[in-house]
Amino acid sequence: MPAMSTEELHILLVCGDNARLSPLAAGLLARHAHDVGLALRVASAGLVDDEQPFDQSVMWILKNRSITFDRGTSQPLDDRLVNGADLILTMTWQQAADVTAQFPHSSVFAIGYFGSALPARPDTLDTASWLDSLRNFPDAQAAEGRWDIKDPAGKPESAYLELEVKLDHLIRRIVAKLGNGEATATEPNVVRR
Repeated sequence: MPAMSTEELHILLVCGDNARLSPLAAGLLARHAHDVGLALRVASAGLVDDEQPFDQSVMWILKNRSITFDRGTSQPLDDRLVNGADLILTMTWQQAADVTAQFPHSSVFAIGYFGSALPARPDTLDTASWLDSLRNFPDAQAAEGRWDIKDPAGKPESAYLELEVKLDHLIRRIVAKLGNGEATATEPNVVRR
């Protein structure tokens, strides 16, 4: 796939409480993007307003991959984060619908649907045009919840490890769809706000 523009792409990962799924996905996305030289700025947020610490199992997984955050607590989705994002990826179709209803002019997709069902960027389109074209792509399969990422809250450690494998595979597919760009100027293993 040809290189995308050297302009940094801003991706926001969103889940319900920003304590497990979106921080893990953001960390993996930042790592894999850096590994292939893709210029991304990655952040995560939650749909609920209360601040809470990141889940310890998620922090353990990220630490084992040498991925760190510049914060250890959740942050709520807000106008600043949404307006700064070129692409918003949620963990479920319902979350994508909720974010789209609140921010109708944003490019919002369920992460599983984006990584598994949507076509890769064609050589003829820059990233911004490609993302705009995807907003009109049929999403009937996503509505069924087929692509949803399930929250492992309250489940044993093995559920978190299964989630890590599933998200890792999905994130690699997303990075491949986005294409290779210039290396980021920020430290590769730190996810910024």
